[in-house]
Amino acid sequence: MAERLGYTPGGALDLRCRMMRDRAAASVWVLVVDGLEDGRHVSLHPTRGAACDHADMIIPTEDVAADAVVATVAQRAIGSSQGPVEIIRQRQAPAAAASDG
Repeated sequence: MAERLGYTPGGALDLRCRMMRDRAAASVWVLVVDGLEDGRHVSLHPTRGAACDHADMIIPTEDVAADAVVATVAQRAIGSSQGPVEIIRQRQAPAAAASDG
């Protein structure tokens, strides 16, 4: 496998792997939830899983007024505004039933 990918100690692939490990170790996950009755929620978590678990805990299971609930997680490292961003939950309030006219 290493031969096929061109892995050599100190080579480009080795450097990329080390950089990815360092970024993951130095990153936090930002959870942003919009559409809650109390307003926007923003929190920091050590892992994506912890952020998703927290979203599950704070988003009510019953329908929320007329607003949509959208939860997003983003991985961020110090000094970088780049990284994965993912919508983990998007729930719209039920649409009004169309009337037959």
